[in-house]
Amino acid sequence: MILKKHIVKKLAQKLSLNYSDTQQDWDLEMSDLNKIDDFIEFYNSNDLDFEERKIVIALIVASYNEYLYQNEKDSRWEIISDILKTERKILKELCNYWLVDDNIDEDSFPITRLLQIQNY
Repeated sequence: MILKKHIVKKLAQKLSLNYSDTQQDWDLEMSDLNKIDDFIEFYNSNDLDFEERKIVIALIVASYNEYLYQNEKDSRWEIISDILKTERKILKELCNYWLVDDNIDEDSFPITRLLQIQNY
């Protein structure tokens, strides 16, 4: 998923996250399973435009993916799922980004199955 660097830079400041012009996958590099609640709260409490929402949602999903490597799905998935239901265009981009190929197997990202289910 392509994220606009000038918007990433602005959001990095607001979220107190590192930013460098050399980062290619900022949402993956800044994902943090311990900040999922903070990222959701930021999404819910700020008036974000489409590009900002896309970046924050990408950060939420990447962080939740990290969480799923160590834990089972929890109640926060329902909150994330509700966000994605209202952001169908972003959900489609996320599914394309996180889907390794057409098959879900042991090499898939933990979040892939949840996103695919959400997309239908």
